[in-house]
Amino acid sequence: MSVQPWNVKDEKKNKEVSASFNWGYVLTQLPGGYLTHRFGAKIILCISLLGSTVFQAILPLCISFGEWKIYCVIRVLQGLFQGALFPSIIDLLSKWCPKDERSLLGAIAFSGIRFGMVLGVGASGLIAGTELGWPGISYICGGFGLIITILWAIFGANSPKRSMYISDEERNYIESSQEDKSNVKHQPIPWKDIFTSTPYWALICIVCCQEFGAFIVLSEIPIYLDTIMNYDIENNAIFSSLPHLSGWLMAYVCLVAGYFIRKYNLLTLAGLRKTFSSLSVITSVIAFIALGFLDEEFKTLAVILIVINSALYGTYDIAYDLNIIDLSPNFSSLLIAIMNTFSFM
Repeated sequence: MSVQPWNVKDEKKNKEVSASFNWGYVLTQLPGGYLTHRFGAKIILCISLLGSTVFQAILPLCISFGEWKIYCVIRVLQGLFQGALFPSIIDLLSKWCPKDERSLLGAIAFSGIRFGMVLGVGASGLIAGTELGWPGISYICGGFGLIITILWAIFGANSPKRSMYISDEERNYIESSQEDKSNVKHQPIPWKDIFTSTPYWALICIVCCQEFGAFIVLSEIPIYLDTIMNYDIENNAIFSSLPHLSGWLMAYVCLVAGYFIRKYNLLTLAGLRKTFSSLSVITSVIAFIALGFLDEEFKTLAVILIVINSALYGTYDIAYDLNIIDLSPNFSSLLIAIMNTFSFM
């Protein structure tokens, strides 16, 4: 979560601050995907969590040496560590989720990202208003991050075969449901097949469109509400977290809907992915176009459109992220790394 302890009035500086995380994030996608494929997700995810947590905790100390410029450097470093986050998560889902339960379990796992945004954005305003001030946000987030890292290091495992905390019955059930039981570490990476796959390029295109809209919501919409709508959200923690809350809740609506659609065979798995993808992108386009025609008189409608737009991002997990595993369970970490590199450029 981005925490800015000062007001950056210069538009150019403001954009640099907003984009700094992505500068680091995009650079380690491919290395993160390859290292996850080569060494397993546990150690890569542990390093990713620990590095990001450490820089979050020392952020207040570092800012005293250079304010927004140092802040940008810290965010770049956090991005470098978090670049391996999604490849490792996708790799874990491909190995831990039975095929028939992948949409359900995967959507639950990814909903944690939105819940973290809701909790982080909502709590940050409350923490900043206490005696701890804005540094308290970094210290508390860093503390929770360290706890999660330790728990993952103790209880996490690359696959059911390597876990000491599940029964033999559970292990056999998961392993018997996997599409490909071969040892992926000894398989050559099919680069030609990856870059000539039409379904994969179609997925990359739609994810690029979706990430562009998501970036606008995260970085530009607050500026739009402040400068165009004259809507003061600086100290309104509840309002700031509302778009993330709507996306988090909608993720569960889509999860339940997707479960029953597949249970009663109303759509094929591919049909379900395409339907949710279309719903998300088309609604987002309509909302963004409508926002361009609104002025301060319609500020309430603007907020409603932003919330609706953010809510439809709840379809993202079932529609896109898990589709990577459908295409190639064995090389899912590499596929999502390549896809994220394109979408964040």
